[in-house]
Amino acid sequence: MKHSRFLILMLGIMAHLGGYAQGYDMEVDGIYYTYDVDAETATVTSAPYDTPYEGSITIPATVTKGRFTFNVIAIARMAFSSTNVEKVTILSDGEKGVRTIGQTAFSYARKLKQVTLPATLESMGKRAFNECSALQAVVLPSSLKSIPEAAFSGCTALETVTFPETMEAGAIGEKAFYNCGITKLTLPRGIEIGGKAAFMYCRQLKEVVFPDDFWGINMSMFSKCTSLEEITFPHNLRIISSDAFSYCHLKKFTIPNSVEGMSWDALYGCTQLEEIIIEDGSAPLKFYYSLDGEDVPALKKFYLGRDIDNDETADIRVPITSLTIGSNVTAMPYSFGDNLKEIISKIKDPTNVTERFTKSAKANAILKVPEGSKELYEQADGWKGFFNIETYKDEGTSIRSIDVQQSDDVWYNLKGHRIATPRRNGLYIKNGKKVMISLPN
Repeated sequence: MKHSRFLILMLGIMAHLGGYAQGYDMEVDGIYYTYDVDAETATVTSAPYDTPYEGSITIPATVTKGRFTFNVIAIARMAFSSTNVEKVTILSDGEKGVRTIGQTAFSYARKLKQVTLPATLESMGKRAFNECSALQAVVLPSSLKSIPEAAFSGCTALETVTFPETMEAGAIGEKAFYNCGITKLTLPRGIEIGGKAAFMYCRQLKEVVFPDDFWGINMSMFSKCTSLEEITFPHNLRIISSDAFSYCHLKKFTIPNSVEGMSWDALYGCTQLEEIIIEDGSAPLKFYYSLDGEDVPALKKFYLGRDIDNDETADIRVPITSLTIGSNVTAMPYSFGDNLKEIISKIKDPTNVTERFTKSAKANAILKVPEGSKELYEQADGWKGFFNIETYKDEGTSIRSIDVQQSDDVWYNLKGHRIATPRRNGLYIKNGKKVMISLPN
Protein backbone atom coordinates (compact mmCIF):
# COMPACT_ATOMS: atom_id res chain seq x y z
CA MET A 1 0.00 0.00 0.00
CA LYS A 2 2.82 2.36 0.91
CA HIS A 3 4.61 1.57 -2.37
CA SER A 4 1.44 2.33 -4.35
CA ARG A 5 1.03 5.70 -2.66
CA PHE A 6 4.69 6.50 -3.26
CA LEU A 7 4.36 5.61 -6.95
CA ILE A 8 1.28 7.81 -7.34
CA LEU A 9 3.08 10.68 -5.59
CA MET A 10 6.14 10.37 -7.84
CA LEU A 11 4.03 10.23 -10.98
CA GLY A 12 2.26 13.41 -9.90
CA ILE A 13 5.53 15.20 -9.20
CA MET A 14 6.99 14.11 -12.54
CA ALA A 15 3.89 15.30 -14.38
CA HIS A 16 4.15 18.71 -12.69
CA LEU A 17 7.87 19.00 -13.47
CA GLY A 18 7.37 18.55 -17.17
CA GLY A 19 5.14 15.65 -17.99
CA TYR A 20 8.07 13.23 -18.14
CA ALA A 21 5.78 10.27 -17.48
CA GLN A 22 3.97 10.72 -20.79
CA GLY A 23 6.45 8.62 -22.74
CA TYR A 24 7.64 8.96 -26.32
CA ASP A 25 7.98 6.87 -29.46
CA MET A 26 11.05 8.40 -31.05
CA GLU A 27 13.73 11.07 -30.68
CA VAL A 28 15.10 13.21 -33.52
CA ASP A 29 17.69 15.97 -32.98
CA GLY A 30 16.90 16.24 -29.28
CA ILE A 31 13.11 16.50 -29.72
CA TYR A 32 10.85 13.69 -28.52
CA TYR A 33 7.72 12.61 -30.37
CA THR A 34 4.79 10.27 -30.48
CA TYR A 35 3.64 9.39 -33.99
CA ASP A 36 0.89 7.91 -36.13
CA VAL A 37 2.23 6.02 -39.16
CA ASP A 38 -1.13 5.79 -40.92
CA ALA A 39 -1.84 9.52 -40.58
CA GLU A 40 1.84 10.41 -41.12
CA THR A 41 1.69 12.83 -38.17
CA ALA A 42 3.83 13.40 -35.09
CA THR A 43 3.28 15.19 -31.78
CA VAL A 44 6.04 16.77 -29.69
CA THR A 45 5.98 15.32 -26.20
CA SER A 46 7.99 15.67 -22.99
CA ALA A 47 11.61 14.59 -22.71
CA PRO A 48 12.91 11.85 -20.41
CA TYR A 49 13.86 12.84 -16.92
CA ASP A 50 17.60 12.41 -17.53
CA THR A 51 17.71 14.49 -20.75
CA PRO A 52 15.33 17.43 -20.13
CA TYR A 53 14.63 20.21 -22.61
CA GLU A 54 16.70 23.35 -22.04
CA GLY A 55 18.26 26.29 -23.87
CA SER A 56 17.13 26.93 -27.46
CA ILE A 57 14.66 24.53 -29.08
CA THR A 58 13.56 24.44 -32.73
CA ILE A 59 10.48 22.41 -33.57
CA PRO A 60 10.37 21.54 -37.28
CA ALA A 61 7.31 21.46 -39.53
CA THR A 62 8.18 17.88 -40.54
CA VAL A 63 10.41 15.23 -39.02
CA THR A 64 12.05 12.26 -40.74
CA LYS A 65 12.96 8.98 -39.06
CA GLY A 66 14.29 6.24 -41.29
CA ARG A 67 12.02 5.86 -44.32
CA PHE A 68 9.11 7.86 -42.80
CA THR A 69 8.47 11.60 -42.82
CA PHE A 70 5.83 12.95 -40.44
CA ASN A 71 3.97 16.25 -40.34
CA VAL A 72 4.49 17.70 -36.84
CA ILE A 73 0.95 18.77 -35.98
CA ALA A 74 0.90 19.33 -32.21
CA ILE A 75 2.76 20.00 -28.98
CA ALA A 76 1.41 17.74 -26.26
CA ARG A 77 0.02 18.72 -22.89
CA MET A 78 2.81 19.71 -20.46
CA ALA A 79 5.51 18.92 -23.03
CA PHE A 80 7.75 21.80 -21.92
CA SER A 81 6.14 22.55 -18.56
CA SER A 82 8.60 23.64 -15.83
CA THR A 83 11.60 23.08 -18.13
CA ASN A 84 14.60 25.40 -18.60
CA VAL A 85 13.97 26.23 -22.24
CA GLU A 86 14.91 29.83 -23.04
CA LYS A 87 13.98 30.15 -26.71
CA VAL A 88 11.46 28.13 -28.73
CA THR A 89 11.04 28.44 -32.50
CA ILE A 90 8.14 26.53 -34.00
CA LEU A 91 8.52 26.29 -37.77
CA SER A 92 5.93 25.91 -40.52
CA ASP A 93 6.26 25.04 -44.18
CA GLY A 94 3.20 26.01 -46.19
CA GLU A 95 0.31 24.05 -44.71
CA LYS A 96 2.64 21.80 -42.73
CA GLY A 97 3.44 22.59 -39.12
CA VAL A 98 2.07 22.66 -35.59
CA ARG A 99 -1.66 23.34 -35.44
CA THR A 100 -2.28 22.79 -31.74
CA ILE A 101 -0.38 23.65 -28.56
CA GLY A 102 -1.73 21.55 -25.70
CA GLN A 103 -2.94 22.60 -22.29
CA THR A 104 -0.10 23.83 -20.01
CA ALA A 105 2.41 22.92 -22.74
CA PHE A 106 4.86 25.63 -21.59
CA SER A 107 3.37 26.37 -18.19
CA TYR A 108 5.95 27.44 -15.56
CA ALA A 109 8.81 27.49 -18.08
CA ARG A 110 10.15 30.47 -16.17
CA LYS A 111 13.31 30.94 -18.27
CA LEU A 112 11.45 31.12 -21.58
CA LYS A 113 12.19 34.57 -23.02
CA GLN A 114 11.26 34.15 -26.67
CA VAL A 115 8.76 32.04 -28.58
CA THR A 116 8.06 32.08 -32.32
CA LEU A 117 4.63 30.69 -33.19
CA PRO A 118 4.00 29.10 -36.62
CA ALA A 119 1.68 30.38 -39.33
CA THR A 120 -0.20 27.08 -39.08
CA LEU A 121 -1.23 27.43 -35.41
CA GLU A 122 -5.01 27.21 -34.98
CA SER A 123 -5.52 26.59 -31.27
CA MET A 124 -3.87 26.31 -27.89
CA GLY A 125 -5.04 24.80 -24.61
CA LYS A 126 -5.78 26.50 -21.32
CA ARG A 127 -2.75 27.92 -19.49
CA ALA A 128 -0.50 27.05 -22.45
CA PHE A 129 2.08 29.69 -21.43
CA ASN A 130 0.89 30.27 -17.87
CA GLU A 131 3.58 31.72 -15.55
CA CYS A 132 6.24 32.04 -18.26
CA SER A 133 7.49 35.00 -16.27
CA ALA A 134 10.51 35.79 -18.51
CA LEU A 135 8.55 35.86 -21.80
CA GLN A 136 8.90 39.36 -23.25
CA ALA A 137 6.88 39.48 -26.48
CA VAL A 138 4.55 37.33 -28.52
CA VAL A 139 3.23 37.61 -32.06
CA LEU A 140 -0.01 35.68 -32.55
CA PRO A 141 -0.42 34.34 -36.10
CA SER A 142 -3.50 35.12 -38.17
CA SER A 143 -4.35 31.41 -38.23
CA LEU A 144 -5.00 31.38 -34.47
CA LYS A 145 -8.75 31.40 -33.86
CA SER A 146 -8.86 32.07 -30.11
CA ILE A 147 -6.84 32.59 -26.94
CA PRO A 148 -8.10 30.31 -24.17
CA GLU A 149 -8.46 30.78 -20.45
CA ALA A 150 -5.26 31.92 -18.69
CA ALA A 151 -3.18 31.21 -21.80
CA PHE A 152 -0.59 33.86 -20.87
CA SER A 153 -1.56 34.61 -17.27
CA GLY A 154 1.34 35.41 -14.98
CA CYS A 155 3.67 36.40 -17.84
CA THR A 156 4.82 39.42 -15.87
CA ALA A 157 7.58 40.39 -18.34
CA LEU A 158 5.27 40.15 -21.36
CA GLU A 159 5.29 43.76 -22.56
CA THR A 160 4.15 43.40 -26.17
CA VAL A 161 1.36 41.26 -27.64
CA THR A 162 0.70 41.52 -31.38
CA PHE A 163 -2.74 40.23 -32.31
CA PRO A 164 -3.94 39.28 -35.80
CA GLU A 165 -5.97 42.04 -37.46
CA THR A 166 -9.12 39.94 -37.05
CA MET A 167 -10.15 37.14 -34.67
CA GLU A 168 -13.38 35.32 -33.90
CA ALA A 169 -16.10 36.68 -31.61
CA GLY A 170 -15.22 36.05 -27.97
CA ALA A 171 -11.71 34.96 -28.96
CA ILE A 172 -9.97 36.31 -25.85
CA GLY A 173 -10.71 33.97 -22.95
CA GLU A 174 -11.10 34.54 -19.22
CA LYS A 175 -7.86 35.73 -17.58
CA ALA A 176 -6.05 35.22 -20.89
CA PHE A 177 -3.46 37.92 -20.05
CA TYR A 178 -4.02 38.18 -16.31
CA ASN A 179 -1.06 39.81 -14.51
CA CYS A 180 1.02 40.49 -17.62
CA GLY A 181 3.44 43.36 -18.26
CA ILE A 182 1.64 44.75 -21.32
CA THR A 183 2.13 48.51 -21.75
CA LYS A 184 0.00 49.20 -24.85
CA LEU A 185 -2.85 47.02 -26.04
CA THR A 186 -4.26 47.07 -29.58
CA LEU A 187 -7.19 44.67 -29.79
CA PRO A 188 -8.18 42.93 -33.05
CA ARG A 189 -11.42 43.35 -34.95
CA GLY A 190 -14.10 40.70 -34.68
CA ILE A 191 -13.72 39.77 -31.01
CA GLU A 192 -16.63 42.10 -30.07
CA ILE A 193 -16.23 41.55 -26.31
CA GLY A 194 -13.26 40.68 -24.11
CA GLY A 195 -13.04 37.81 -21.64
CA LYS A 196 -13.70 38.18 -17.92
CA ALA A 197 -10.63 39.57 -16.14
CA ALA A 198 -8.76 39.16 -19.44
CA PHE A 199 -6.25 41.92 -18.61
CA MET A 200 -6.77 42.19 -14.86
CA TYR A 201 -3.65 43.14 -12.87
CA CYS A 202 -1.79 44.35 -15.97
CA ARG A 203 -0.19 47.04 -13.84
CA GLN A 204 1.97 48.53 -16.63
CA LEU A 205 -0.92 49.00 -19.08
CA LYS A 206 -1.19 52.66 -20.09
CA GLU A 207 -3.13 52.62 -23.36
CA VAL A 208 -5.87 50.52 -24.93
CA VAL A 209 -6.86 50.80 -28.59
CA PHE A 210 -10.24 49.21 -29.34
CA PRO A 211 -11.46 48.16 -32.80
CA ASP A 212 -14.53 50.00 -34.07
CA ASP A 213 -16.71 46.86 -33.83
CA PHE A 214 -15.96 46.24 -30.17
CA TRP A 215 -19.18 46.45 -28.11
CA GLY A 216 -18.62 44.99 -24.63
CA ILE A 217 -16.25 45.55 -21.69
CA ASN A 218 -16.58 42.32 -19.72
CA MET A 219 -16.52 41.82 -15.96
CA SER A 220 -13.18 42.85 -14.36
CA MET A 221 -11.63 43.08 -17.81
CA PHE A 222 -9.21 45.89 -16.81
CA SER A 223 -9.54 45.74 -13.03
CA LYS A 224 -6.44 46.80 -11.09
CA CYS A 225 -4.62 48.12 -14.17
CA THR A 226 -3.10 50.84 -12.00
CA SER A 227 -1.16 52.65 -14.77
CA LEU A 228 -4.34 53.20 -16.80
CA GLU A 229 -5.19 56.89 -16.37
CA GLU A 230 -7.42 57.51 -19.39
CA ILE A 231 -9.47 55.34 -21.71
CA THR A 232 -11.10 56.14 -25.06
CA PHE A 233 -13.94 53.87 -26.13
CA PRO A 234 -15.10 52.98 -29.64
CA HIS A 235 -18.33 54.58 -30.84
CA ASN A 236 -20.10 51.18 -30.96
CA LEU A 237 -19.55 50.29 -27.29
CA ARG A 238 -22.81 49.15 -25.67
CA ILE A 239 -21.97 47.48 -22.34
CA ILE A 240 -19.58 48.28 -19.46
CA SER A 241 -19.76 45.44 -16.95
CA SER A 242 -19.19 45.08 -13.23
CA ASP A 243 -15.68 45.87 -11.90
CA ALA A 244 -14.50 46.56 -15.46
CA PHE A 245 -12.07 49.29 -14.30
CA SER A 246 -12.15 48.87 -10.53
CA TYR A 247 -9.05 50.13 -8.73
CA CYS A 248 -7.64 51.75 -11.87
CA HIS A 249 -6.06 55.20 -11.59
CA LEU A 250 -8.36 56.76 -14.16
CA LYS A 251 -8.62 60.55 -13.93
CA LYS A 252 -11.37 61.09 -16.50
CA PHE A 253 -14.06 58.68 -17.67
CA THR A 254 -16.24 59.34 -20.72
CA ILE A 255 -19.27 57.14 -21.37
CA PRO A 256 -20.14 57.23 -25.10
CA ASN A 257 -23.71 57.86 -26.21
CA SER A 258 -23.73 54.35 -27.72
CA VAL A 259 -23.55 52.69 -24.30
CA GLU A 260 -26.86 51.12 -23.29
CA GLY A 261 -25.97 49.78 -19.85
CA MET A 262 -23.26 50.12 -17.23
CA SER A 263 -22.57 48.92 -13.71
CA TRP A 264 -21.49 51.81 -11.53
CA ASP A 265 -19.16 49.44 -9.69
CA ALA A 266 -17.11 49.34 -12.89
CA LEU A 267 -15.41 52.35 -11.27
CA TYR A 268 -15.20 50.93 -7.75
CA GLY A 269 -12.04 52.04 -5.98
CA CYS A 270 -10.99 54.52 -8.70
CA THR A 271 -9.61 56.93 -6.12
CA GLN A 272 -7.93 59.22 -8.71
CA LEU A 273 -11.08 59.78 -10.79
CA GLU A 274 -11.85 63.52 -11.05
CA GLU A 275 -14.40 63.76 -13.86
CA ILE A 276 -17.20 61.66 -15.37
CA ILE A 277 -18.79 62.56 -18.70
CA ILE A 278 -21.99 60.92 -19.91
CA GLU A 279 -22.18 62.04 -23.53
CA ASP A 280 -25.30 63.69 -24.94
CA GLY A 281 -27.82 61.18 -26.22
CA SER A 282 -31.54 60.61 -26.57
CA ALA A 283 -31.83 57.06 -25.17
CA PRO A 284 -31.71 56.60 -21.37
CA LEU A 285 -28.60 55.01 -19.93
CA LYS A 286 -29.32 51.97 -17.76
CA PHE A 287 -27.26 51.81 -14.57
CA TYR A 288 -26.85 49.04 -12.04
CA TYR A 289 -25.61 49.39 -8.46
CA SER A 290 -24.73 52.74 -6.92
CA LEU A 291 -21.92 55.19 -7.45
CA ASP A 292 -20.71 56.09 -3.98
CA GLY A 293 -18.43 58.95 -3.04
CA GLU A 294 -16.31 56.58 -0.98
CA ASP A 295 -15.50 54.68 -4.17
CA VAL A 296 -14.49 57.81 -6.13
CA PRO A 297 -13.40 60.32 -3.45
CA ALA A 298 -11.59 62.64 -5.90
CA LEU A 299 -14.61 63.09 -8.20
CA LYS A 300 -15.49 66.78 -8.59
CA LYS A 301 -17.00 67.23 -12.08
CA PHE A 302 -19.93 65.45 -13.72
CA TYR A 303 -21.48 65.96 -17.16
CA LEU A 304 -24.96 64.44 -17.45
CA GLY A 305 -25.83 64.30 -21.16
CA ARG A 306 -28.91 62.05 -21.02
CA ASP A 307 -31.39 60.46 -18.66
CA ILE A 308 -30.30 57.70 -16.30
CA ASP A 309 -32.55 54.67 -15.98
CA ASN A 310 -31.45 53.23 -12.63
CA ASP A 311 -32.55 49.91 -11.29
CA GLU A 312 -34.25 49.97 -7.88
CA THR A 313 -30.98 49.82 -5.95
CA ALA A 314 -28.91 52.20 -8.08
CA ASP A 315 -28.11 55.68 -6.88
CA ILE A 316 -25.57 58.46 -7.35
CA ARG A 317 -24.10 59.69 -4.07
CA VAL A 318 -21.00 61.65 -4.97
CA PRO A 319 -19.53 64.83 -3.43
CA ILE A 320 -19.05 66.69 -6.72
CA THR A 321 -18.77 70.47 -6.81
CA SER A 322 -19.59 71.04 -10.51
CA LEU A 323 -22.48 69.56 -12.50
CA THR A 324 -23.42 70.21 -16.12
CA ILE A 325 -26.83 69.05 -17.35
CA GLY A 326 -27.28 68.38 -21.07
CA SER A 327 -30.29 69.56 -23.04
CA ASN A 328 -31.67 66.01 -23.48
CA VAL A 329 -32.14 65.36 -19.77
CA THR A 330 -35.77 65.11 -18.61
CA ALA A 331 -35.28 63.96 -15.01
CA MET A 332 -32.45 64.26 -12.50
CA PRO A 333 -31.24 61.10 -10.74
CA TYR A 334 -30.84 60.74 -6.98
CA SER A 335 -28.67 62.59 -5.97
CA PHE A 336 -25.56 64.64 -6.45
CA GLY A 337 -25.23 65.60 -2.80
CA ASP A 338 -24.76 68.75 -0.80
CA ASN A 339 -21.31 69.83 -2.02
CA LEU A 340 -22.46 71.35 -5.31
CA LYS A 341 -21.13 74.85 -5.93
CA GLU A 342 -22.04 75.21 -9.60
CA ILE A 343 -24.82 73.72 -11.72
CA ILE A 344 -24.83 74.52 -15.43
CA SER A 345 -28.08 73.57 -17.12
CA LYS A 346 -28.47 73.44 -20.90
CA ILE A 347 -32.21 72.81 -20.57
CA LYS A 348 -34.02 75.82 -21.98
CA ASP A 349 -37.45 74.94 -20.59
CA PRO A 350 -37.34 73.16 -17.19
CA THR A 351 -41.14 73.09 -16.80
CA ASN A 352 -41.44 69.32 -17.27
CA VAL A 353 -37.98 68.33 -16.05
CA THR A 354 -37.93 66.63 -12.64
CA GLU A 355 -35.21 67.84 -10.30
CA ARG A 356 -34.05 66.12 -7.10
CA PHE A 357 -31.49 68.48 -5.61
CA THR A 358 -31.10 68.77 -1.85
CA LYS A 359 -32.08 71.87 0.07
CA SER A 360 -28.43 72.50 0.83
CA ALA A 361 -27.52 72.43 -2.86
CA LYS A 362 -30.35 74.83 -3.68
CA ALA A 363 -29.23 77.23 -0.96
CA ASN A 364 -25.49 77.19 -1.71
CA ALA A 365 -24.95 76.32 -5.39
CA ILE A 366 -25.20 78.80 -8.27
CA LEU A 367 -27.61 77.55 -10.94
CA LYS A 368 -26.56 78.80 -14.37
CA VAL A 369 -29.25 78.66 -17.07
CA PRO A 370 -29.43 79.62 -20.78
CA GLU A 371 -30.23 83.23 -21.64
CA GLY A 372 -33.97 83.84 -21.88
CA SER A 373 -34.93 80.98 -19.56
CA LYS A 374 -34.32 82.48 -16.10
CA GLU A 375 -38.00 83.30 -15.51
CA LEU A 376 -39.01 79.77 -16.43
CA TYR A 377 -36.60 78.36 -13.83
CA GLU A 378 -37.83 80.82 -11.20
CA GLN A 379 -41.37 79.55 -11.74
CA ALA A 380 -40.86 75.82 -12.41
CA ASP A 381 -41.59 73.31 -9.66
CA GLY A 382 -38.45 72.42 -7.74
CA TRP A 383 -36.14 74.65 -9.76
CA LYS A 384 -37.68 77.76 -8.25
CA GLY A 385 -36.19 76.72 -4.91
CA PHE A 386 -32.67 77.71 -5.96
CA PHE A 387 -31.48 80.81 -4.12
CA ASN A 388 -29.01 81.88 -6.82
CA ILE A 389 -29.96 81.67 -10.52
CA GLU A 390 -27.75 83.26 -13.18
CA THR A 391 -27.84 83.25 -16.98
CA TYR A 392 -25.13 82.44 -19.51
CA LYS A 393 -24.92 82.59 -23.28
CA ASP A 394 -25.52 79.10 -24.67
CA GLU A 395 -23.16 78.62 -27.63
CA GLY A 396 -24.49 75.17 -28.45
CA THR A 397 -21.51 73.23 -27.06
CA SER A 398 -22.26 69.55 -26.62
CA ILE A 399 -20.27 66.52 -25.65
CA ARG A 400 -20.81 63.59 -27.95
CA SER A 401 -19.01 61.14 -30.22
CA ILE A 402 -19.67 61.93 -33.87
CA ASP A 403 -18.46 60.95 -37.30
CA VAL A 404 -16.31 63.89 -38.39
CA GLN A 405 -15.75 62.66 -41.94
CA GLN A 406 -18.19 65.06 -43.56
CA SER A 407 -16.81 67.22 -46.34
CA ASP A 408 -19.71 69.71 -46.22
CA ASP A 409 -18.87 70.83 -42.68
CA VAL A 410 -16.66 73.84 -41.97
CA TRP A 411 -14.24 73.28 -39.07
CA TYR A 412 -12.04 75.69 -37.11
CA ASN A 413 -9.81 75.13 -34.12
CA LEU A 414 -9.98 77.51 -31.16
CA LYS A 415 -7.13 79.59 -32.61
CA GLY A 416 -9.37 80.46 -35.53
CA HIS A 417 -7.50 78.36 -38.08
CA ARG A 418 -9.63 76.44 -40.54
CA ILE A 419 -8.97 72.70 -40.63
CA ALA A 420 -10.22 69.82 -42.79
CA THR A 421 -11.46 67.67 -39.91
CA PRO A 422 -10.57 67.30 -36.22
CA ARG A 423 -7.69 64.88 -35.66
CA ARG A 424 -7.79 64.67 -31.88
CA ASN A 425 -10.24 65.03 -29.01
CA GLY A 426 -11.08 68.55 -27.87
CA LEU A 427 -13.16 71.67 -28.45
CA TYR A 428 -13.72 72.87 -32.05
CA ILE A 429 -15.99 75.22 -34.00
CA LYS A 430 -18.22 73.38 -36.48
CA ASN A 431 -20.39 75.45 -38.82
CA GLY A 432 -20.19 78.38 -36.41
CA LYS A 433 -20.95 76.45 -33.19
CA LYS A 434 -18.61 75.07 -30.55
CA VAL A 435 -18.54 71.27 -30.37
CA MET A 436 -16.63 68.97 -28.04
CA ILE A 437 -15.23 66.11 -30.13
CA SER A 438 -14.60 62.61 -28.79
CA LEU A 439 -13.19 60.66 -31.70
CA PRO A 440 -13.85 56.92 -32.09
CA ASN A 441 -10.78 54.70 -32.31
